[in-house]
Amino acid sequence: MAHLPASPRHLRMLRQRSDVPGWEPELDKLMSAFFVLFIWLFILDATHNRLGSSNGKFISFVDTMVNVYSFRDGLPNTTRSAGKGVLHVLRIISASFFIKFAAGTLVSLLIGKVPVVFQGVRHFISFFVGLALLWCAPCDFVFQQMKHSRAVRLVMTMGRGLYKMRKAIYAIETAAKTGGGCLFAFLLAVLTIDGSTLTRRSVLWMEKQFAQKQLRCHRLVGGISLETLQRDSWLGFKRVLLSTVLPLGAITAVVWGVSRFDWLEGITADPYLNLRAFVLVVFAWREGTFDELSAIHVESQEIASISNNKLKATTSSCSDSILRGNSTSSINSGDSEEPEHKAGRVFVSNGRPLRSRSKRSIY
Repeated sequence: MAHLPASPRHLRMLRQRSDVPGWEPELDKLMSAFFVLFIWLFILDATHNRLGSSNGKFISFVDTMVNVYSFRDGLPNTTRSAGKGVLHVLRIISASFFIKFAAGTLVSLLIGKVPVVFQGVRHFISFFVGLALLWCAPCDFVFQQMKHSRAVRLVMTMGRGLYKMRKAIYAIETAAKTGGGCLFAFLLAVLTIDGSTLTRRSVLWMEKQFAQKQLRCHRLVGGISLETLQRDSWLGFKRVLLSTVLPLGAITAVVWGVSRFDWLEGITADPYLNLRAFVLVVFAWREGTFDELSAIHVESQEIASISNNKLKATTSSCSDSILRGNSTSSINSGDSEEPEHKAGRVFVSNGRPLRSRSKRSIY
């Protein structure tokens, strides 16, 4: 999930945006309920067929949310007021739908199955609910929380790590059952795991190019120039090679090599539960789950440090005030009237301080 780091100050400012009295306590209760529900559903989905190759409804919905969010967050203008026309709405819906289902449809065609999008209305309902939450929620609440809350991004990336782990297991298991080799398993793994990500990057690149103003004489189509196409193609190739081809190739080779001797039971059998758990941790790390956890730790330490510094400054200020008050009291008490005493002392006569006639003096 691409995002900008959210500082503690920014988070505090975000919490103070609402003018509704008692908004912060209600938000805390709402977010606590969200995390409880998410963890409960995540555990139920993770225990479904013991980390098998089939994703449940909840984790599939989490992937839909992340896909729609990532597409909107990558647009040149992420505000909902960027365009309210019918054509703009249709472009957003069609692009989001294409990003979500294009790669999966291609995988289904490669293995000779009906695409999941045509197998029932559940996927349509899940997609449009996620799209509505990210684009039509009151006060843009859902999008803002996914963008600025590290805790929300933590659980969302954790859910997507589980989703992609199961897609990897599904790709390898399907390739083995259809008689394909390791290369076919790798192709299916790339399409099922990072297919939507690669599709989204391509769509966002097109959106960015059409949003820019290029010289008409250098255009190929829209706002795309030949120089831009060459440069971005090379950069995109390197990014795909380093972030998709090499990592997924290594994971596919390891899982294929470990489990290729026992395809009768399949990789989802109990002897490979530890292997599947390891793959889950790898994909959770790849999605940025542990980066978000580390960032939460660092920011909590920064907040604690700021609080300690403020406490020390307050304590020091109070101590200085007390010392100044004692010093002032001592000076005032020295100027007060007192009866005449021994020679050599300062005494007061008729309200005026006088010195003793003696040569001895404390001054």
